[in-house]
Amino acid sequence: MKFYLLIIIIITSISCTTNSSSPIKAKTKVKYQNSVEYKSAFETFKTKNYKLAYSKFIELLKKYPDDIELNYHLGFIAAKSKNLRLAKKFLEKTISLSPSKWQAYRDLASLYKSLYKYKDSLNLIKKVFKYEKNDPVSNFIMGYLSNKLERNDNAFIYYDRAIKHTQTYMLAYIHYGEFYYSRKQYDKAEKIWKEGLEKRYSNTIASRLGSLYIKTKNYNEAINIYEKILKKYPQSLEPYFNIGKIYEEQKNYTQAIKYYKKALSTKKIYDSPKIALANIYIKQNKLDKALLMYEELNKIHISKTSFYLYKQAKILKAQKNKKRYKEIIKILKESKFKESLSYLKSLEK
Repeated sequence: MKFYLLIIIIITSISCTTNSSSPIKAKTKVKYQNSVEYKSAFETFKTKNYKLAYSKFIELLKKYPDDIELNYHLGFIAAKSKNLRLAKKFLEKTISLSPSKWQAYRDLASLYKSLYKYKDSLNLIKKVFKYEKNDPVSNFIMGYLSNKLERNDNAFIYYDRAIKHTQTYMLAYIHYGEFYYSRKQYDKAEKIWKEGLEKRYSNTIASRLGSLYIKTKNYNEAINIYEKILKKYPQSLEPYFNIGKIYEEQKNYTQAIKYYKKALSTKKIYDSPKIALANIYIKQNKLDKALLMYEELNKIHISKTSFYLYKQAKILKAQKNKKRYKEIIKILKESKFKESLSYLKSLEK
């Protein structure tokens, strides 16, 4: 069985002792939990080798089917692999053995959230709060659900509680900041994201903060934070591109071209730097350079052929290059793309 680790869940603690509500007798419980095979399974789990841990837990479960921690950790692994059937089976068994095992409710709620089953997730998180109100992950999920289910006024309460009880849960900081950003409360979003970065560096938060500064036209701060990202990730395309956008906005085309070219030097397939360069070259009346950008794009993206041909045709028309213009028009007429007809009509104007 393959397990794909797709859900971000913080493991707050791993307990190798069962709850007192377990039907297994105390003597037997202590004896087998001190065995080499039992300890080995949990040590494997701690190393995040979930596939091997799952196999070990399954073997142990054959001997001890009512062990709370075995059922819980099997449910945890199944939830991480988005296997709803197995996660429900093991986590519900955990709850039946120990109704106060709130982590089981939380992990199942997290799985439902990732599968867009928001109402089911909400019902489970409410059960968590009967036993534990300060768990960062549960509060984050509740904040997320409150926002999604349009109880927006309550969402910030849970996000705030989530970051209050953890120093490093960056997902809570990301969504808390976005909560305010989406409401155009940029000062509050900035405060949350800056606080998150002070706790622990997060490239996602740094990027969000850069976007906020561009939105509020605080360009010096935006450039500053993108430069910090580039020190950590020199092959990252987005910071180069966004700095280029800032300089283009300021009509500093020399610097804009410099950073757009740096974005291209990362060798990641991304249209925007070449499109941006083409636009600047058109503004500078360097039509040959603009044409070259669209020719290169046309070679890379067959699906967008008609659009890039149209852009080339516009430049050739401006250059009064009748021969090449006719060649492009012929290709557009013969192409099978639906958009070609509208582009041809636009060129006739």
